[in-house]
Amino acid sequence: MRGRGPAPAGTFWPCILCIGFVFCAGVPASGYVWWEGENPSSTDFPASTWIDPDGAAESNALSAGALLSASSLGTNDRVFTEYVVTLPQAAVYRLYTRKLWRFGPFRWRFDAQNWTRVGDRAQLMDWQDYKQPTILALNWVFCGTSSLSSGSHTLRVEVAAADHTNTETWLMQQAGFDAFVLTTNTFEPWGKLPPGQEFGFSEPGRWAFEARDDPYTTNALLDLSYLNEDEAGQSGFVTTHGDKFYLGDGREVRFWGVNLENPDSDMESLEAQARFLAKRGVNMVRYFESMQSDALDPASVSNVSDRLIEDAHRVVAAYKKHGIYTKICPWWVLEFMVRDHWGIAGYTNDYENPAAVPMFDEDLKAGYKSWVRELFTRTNPYTGVSLAQEPAVAIIQIQNEDGFFFWTFDPNQFPDAQRANIETMFGAFLTNKYGSITAATSYWGVLNDYLQTNWWATDNPAQERMALSSAWSMTAEATEGQDAEMRRMADQIQFLAELQRDYYAEMIDYLTNTLGCRSLTCAGNWWTADERVLQDVERHTYTVGDVIDDHNYIASVHVNSNGETIINGALNPGDHYRSATVLRTPRRLPAAYKQVAGMPSIMSESAWVNPNRFKTEAPLLVAAYSALQDIDGWMWHGDESIGYDLNPRKYPIAVPAVMGQFPGAALLYRRHDVAEAPVVVHDERTLTNMYRKEPALISEPATTDPLWVSPTNFDFDPQTGTGQVDTLAMLVGKVESGFSGNESLDFVSSNALALIDTTNGTVRSITGDLCLDWSNAICRINTERSQGLIGFLSVFADHDFDDVTIRSANEFGAILVCSLDHKPLRTSNKILVQAMTEAYPYLWTEADSVFTNEGVVYTGKQVVAEGEPPFNVVNIQATIALKGVTETSAVTVLDENGYARESRTGQVTGVGYEIQLPSNAVYTIVSRAPSAYDLWIERHFTDPLHDAEDRARAADPDGDGTVNALEFALDLDPRVGDGAVLSSLRVGADGSTVELPFTVTSNLPADFVVQGEFSTNLHIWSVVTNQAIVGTNGLAILSLEEYWRAFLRLKLNYPPDD
Repeated sequence: MRGRGPAPAGTFWPCILCIGFVFCAGVPASGYVWWEGENPSSTDFPASTWIDPDGAAESNALSAGALLSASSLGTNDRVFTEYVVTLPQAAVYRLYTRKLWRFGPFRWRFDAQNWTRVGDRAQLMDWQDYKQPTILALNWVFCGTSSLSSGSHTLRVEVAAADHTNTETWLMQQAGFDAFVLTTNTFEPWGKLPPGQEFGFSEPGRWAFEARDDPYTTNALLDLSYLNEDEAGQSGFVTTHGDKFYLGDGREVRFWGVNLENPDSDMESLEAQARFLAKRGVNMVRYFESMQSDALDPASVSNVSDRLIEDAHRVVAAYKKHGIYTKICPWWVLEFMVRDHWGIAGYTNDYENPAAVPMFDEDLKAGYKSWVRELFTRTNPYTGVSLAQEPAVAIIQIQNEDGFFFWTFDPNQFPDAQRANIETMFGAFLTNKYGSITAATSYWGVLNDYLQTNWWATDNPAQERMALSSAWSMTAEATEGQDAEMRRMADQIQFLAELQRDYYAEMIDYLTNTLGCRSLTCAGNWWTADERVLQDVERHTYTVGDVIDDHNYIASVHVNSNGETIINGALNPGDHYRSATVLRTPRRLPAAYKQVAGMPSIMSESAWVNPNRFKTEAPLLVAAYSALQDIDGWMWHGDESIGYDLNPRKYPIAVPAVMGQFPGAALLYRRHDVAEAPVVVHDERTLTNMYRKEPALISEPATTDPLWVSPTNFDFDPQTGTGQVDTLAMLVGKVESGFSGNESLDFVSSNALALIDTTNGTVRSITGDLCLDWSNAICRINTERSQGLIGFLSVFADHDFDDVTIRSANEFGAILVCSLDHKPLRTSNKILVQAMTEAYPYLWTEADSVFTNEGVVYTGKQVVAEGEPPFNVVNIQATIALKGVTETSAVTVLDENGYARESRTGQVTGVGYEIQLPSNAVYTIVSRAPSAYDLWIERHFTDPLHDAEDRARAADPDGDGTVNALEFALDLDPRVGDGAVLSSLRVGADGSTVELPFTVTSNLPADFVVQGEFSTNLHIWSVVTNQAIVGTNGLAILSLEEYWRAFLRLKLNYPPDD
């Protein structure tokens, strides 16, 4: 609860045995049995196929250097394999297998039990590249459960297309099995290794990062799960007020999250992942799947995927248990193909993608409504309520990455019937606006003949049909200086904006008023073809929802050996790439976000896309600048493992350099360590000017390239209020748009602009907490509770902060020093030092390269070898000094899961307490014994993230007139009003004194001084000289001998807050 405000401050100012072909656990307590796929007791799989390993690298990817495989299987073929498995004890076992990607769906059973099918959509629990450059990867999948007695049992596995009629033929043509595991516990894959084993490989100058088999015991020294509620939504739905999120109990909340890439996982695996993420500070996941039917040939556009609804139910229920909210997005047009027999106007060819069309075609809108109706109204069997009534669902998004203002909008690519549809709608719009098509064209004026012929050839005023041109025509350059064309484009932009906004409003109304969904809503999350003139138009269409959303990635140039651009493909030997850091081009920082005034803003997808050596910069930069601008949620893309990934995926989140820094970054962000900045630029837009393509006062860049240089001339004139404000203002403070139409509300802080120094290459936050030096590629964080730096660490000998000095010989990395007890660093009793350099797979090899892409020559690297698990982190070479600390503190080095690994000592120097950081650990804890007051506070206030004000010594959270310091001294409960604190007066035993007994806490510190005072007139007070503490139970007596007619009071002298 919040206190009623502080009272005046205190007055003290100044395994495994081999038996034939069967591998079995020798110790029942191990809880698992492991055997190799290539060692069956019986099989008709071929003796060899092209899938078998070719060379040392492929053999090394397999658990024992070989696998059982079949290829060129026909639609009538069936192959089997059997294994005799000896079990140490009777139990319900969970079966897992490491198999060949999605190839070879199969069925299995033990003995004569019922068959269980494992389809091509079984969740891939991890990823190990196997044969390249094909998509033959090795992945663990969960197969199901079986109740088995102790002793021998026969597992039979069969692969046959006849068992999987909903699987595409090409996926049934080959199969491969590397290993199997039966376990009584949830299995967390670690590549080819059995449970309990680690790779242990590291190259010189690097160390192996391996975080597996976390027991999740209470002795972890680093565990942020306490920041989450015991159960997400326990106090009600997330709400908004102004531009912030609030939990059901009224507490403000920010969301640090990930996009789930493994929603097909079983419940136990999802819960294991939820535990893992909560421990690292995550409190939101994004469930993002297109909910249309995944049958091979759905009968209707309205058919929904029952499988995906079941996935959503599991996800919400599993994460809810760990205080993690879910954001649901049920639709992405890129994953949707129209079938020719559905009867959708114009779609006569099978498998056509209808980009933008679902926003105006009534049949496609009806299909969408049928999907979300089933998704949100079916009862979740795991919770007993529908997702519409589930408070753990924080936000529902209408669609992902589509809009009329992105490059994909091109009516020329629409089927003729759909083009006629939308262009007739445009004609009706013009008639409604101007009275007639003739009046509209008269207003526009004479149009350019070339454009009329090439852009607007389908104009047919007689049928009230007027052509729409592509997204490019709506960019600033397309019609610059052409008045008639500009006027026509203004009408096109207005029409499309209103059509898009109406679409979002219709779907939100359907969700909330028809289906009864109680979660917050958000519309879209997409870029535009020209952010300078279209971004605000796009964002304005989102304001019919509750939340503004965006996507922003950093993606360096990546080409294959033929020089072809790779956008979402795998990373293979022979590829070329160029790394780049946004610390050199800070305008491209994804957290540079132009928000909408009065609405919460989130980033639901972001990542530093592989390959890029500088992804270490991502977590802390995002955390710090999102906190500065009060961005209310950030979701990293995308997480598909229970724990860490073992290989460099395209979107690297569960890797040491990124997720390894989640604890410090999440704490800094969720705890508001970087102060929220005031608004430094407010850009108030009129719809008319937006439709006319008048440039915004300030805008975000529309590119994923970290080396992007803005084409905009930042020429803002503070005297006239005209021109373009530098995007760097978003790193100074909060930047927002408004849509009231009152342009007099425009505001640009001259103080903010003065903090952008393009001469010396620095930008400072208006709060003083952050400084980004792009000339040296360094960012400094200097707040009361978190201090550190990101970038080229060795560029300076020392990095000096208010309470810490950091010295590092590492070329690139990130080091953060932050308090874990939520006190200022200078007085904190538990400090986290988090350090990360660069991480690569073991034996990753690359060479210098010069390559060409789209006519541009780049200097970069060529991948020679992808390497193998585990990730190796470049040795950390750093020292920190805690300023002003003159006593020895305990130094504990933690393992990758946050448990104590070893103890160290530092040394007291002239600067403070100096600590040499371990070369092979991310986390180090520096701790000192807490004071009696600190222990008392921790006992009574259990939510340090939200009750900071209530913890102050001069605070009175229960409103009883007794401040915390005195409640502590008198051993009272600060959350419960105590009424009369002191007991009644009594006569002393000898009859000559008046006594006032009261209780004092037994461990009152020396600087908390309780004294009695008396007065005869309530004006002048004198100290009672005869007072004593009797015995050991804290009983104190004030004894007054001389003045029978006097007033007594207690006075506490106590030090101010640390």
